[in-house]
Amino acid sequence: MIIAEQEKEPNISLTIIHSHPKKIKKNKVDFQI
Repeated sequence: MIIAEQEKEPNISLTIIHSHPKKIKKNKVDFQI
C-alpha cells in the first residue's frame, strides 16, 4: 500500500502524485492532519 509508505517517507508523496494524482488529494489531507 503506497499510503502506508507515505507515512514513513513524506518524500514518497511526490511519487504518488505522478502515480495517482487523485489519491494524493486524500493522502495529502490525511498527512496534513
